[in-house]
Amino acid sequence: MKSKIILIDVGYLTHKSIYHYNKMVLLKEELIENGEQEKADALFIAPSTYTFMSSLISCLKKVGINDECSDKVILAADGRHSWRKDADLNYKGNRKEQRDEATGVNWDKEYEAHNNLLDKIEDSLPFFVVKAHGIEADDWIAYATRYFKDNLCVIVSVDADFDQLLVADNVRIFSNHPKRKLCPYKILDLDRAKEKKKAYNSLMGKIRKEASDNLISEVLTEEDYDNRKQIVTLLELPQYVIDKMLPALEEIAPLVKEYFYPEAFGVGICKKLLTLYDQDKIISYDSCRVKFEKKLIKKRKEDVKKKNEKKLGKLLHV
Repeated sequence: MKSKIILIDVGYLTHKSIYHYNKMVLLKEELIENGEQEKADALFIAPSTYTFMSSLISCLKKVGINDECSDKVILAADGRHSWRKDADLNYKGNRKEQRDEATGVNWDKEYEAHNNLLDKIEDSLPFFVVKAHGIEADDWIAYATRYFKDNLCVIVSVDADFDQLLVADNVRIFSNHPKRKLCPYKILDLDRAKEKKKAYNSLMGKIRKEASDNLISEVLTEEDYDNRKQIVTLLELPQYVIDKMLPALEEIAPLVKEYFYPEAFGVGICKKLLTLYDQDKIISYDSCRVKFEKKLIKKRKEDVKKKNEKKLGKLLHV
């Protein structure tokens, strides 16, 4: 059995944990302002790095790591700057404004803590961390699914940009978003041909407009189209970007990390890490397809019911 490649979108888990920390800080301040000091004192605020590790471990246990098959876990992080910013200065130009809204966060301190955490993860756990100046996590993940084309690649992220990659048969997308708790694997359609078409369509929509990345200017010329496509597509990457990533993936491919030092982390995370290879929490892709099919059947029945009720309503008013 070939090893599975699990690709972690570090940026998503990092910001999710930092915003959660900010939410708890603001809640404590609100309790104090309202004179509820006792409740404020009882409120435990975990460091964002603790929340990051808890979320990471939870996701990996649900995806399942088979150490006997030498499954690889690769954490992909954003490097400073981005080659996409050189192609369009507006790219992610709204992110600083969004961060500034989190008034309880010292971003420099948080980013430093998470960078140190990634170093500790690479030094203490059998995981690989990839990061390079100018390269985004999306680039690493997209290219890794093609580099490891003979392996099943499971992407852990809520980012809809990765939907494009479902055109490849070896790609699965796992999300730990609360709304996807019962069916965390992304399934666009039960018909594989239709799923691939929807994956391509998601790319076409992003070329027209991608508000989340601040790409909202109209695409009016062929040059506009080519430039926007280069920025948003994950199905093709510039060769100089690939050349920068390739050596790291070539180095990772033959390696099997055997060292595992959970005690390098705090007691709480250490206990969680010791259950990392347990198989009792796994949620399979096939079980999610079954749930997706049941959901479709239920929706069809509801649509038929509404249609019949509408017809009946028209007949009663004749």
